[in-house]
Amino acid sequence: MGFQITVSDEDLEAIRSLEFELDKDLHLINKSHETVLNKALEMVVQRQQLQVSKAELIPDMKATFTSNRRGEGGDGDVMVDLQLNVPLDGYRAERAQAAKDRLELMVLAVELAAIRSDLQRQLRRQYRVIVQFKHIVSLAGQRLESERQKLAARMQIYEKQGGDNLEVTRAKEAVDDAEVDLLDARIDLILEEAAYVALLPSKD
Repeated sequence: MGFQITVSDEDLEAIRSLEFELDKDLHLINKSHETVLNKALEMVVQRQQLQVSKAELIPDMKATFTSNRRGEGGDGDVMVDLQLNVPLDGYRAERAQAAKDRLELMVLAVELAAIRSDLQRQLRRQYRVIVQFKHIVSLAGQRLESERQKLAARMQIYEKQGGDNLEVTRAKEAVDDAEVDLLDARIDLILEEAAYVALLPSKD
């Protein structure tokens, strides 16, 4: 059993596409995307660890002050004795740890840059897909308008001349097909727009 799908102009107009600002969104994901923030936080922690490792390389210093007076009311000498406590191995282990922490910080920086680059690539690609689907929607809309005009012309001919209404029936079917195609195109566009939005930082 067949059935007819009727799509009104109101139904089509209710499905509106979104407008995106690519440059603004690229800046947004570079700054606020969850994966970017997580990796940036790892860098903050690692940078703090590096500072701790560097502090371990500073030798302990002890200062001793002594004063000698020459008789009551006479001049005196003040002597300062500085002692540096340096391990026999010259902080070999500490230097190795600092170098390791520095390397890990560099690795995190590279990973952060890669994350941003990948997010930008995905967003640019999805933006191009949306542009393509908007073009498809536009073409589908033009086709629907054309088929409606053809139907109106067939109806006028039929009303004036009468006869077989087969051409009118076919014209109505063409309009129905064009309406469904436009609806499908707009739904596909919405799905691609949703995929774009999914790449943006959450607003929570």
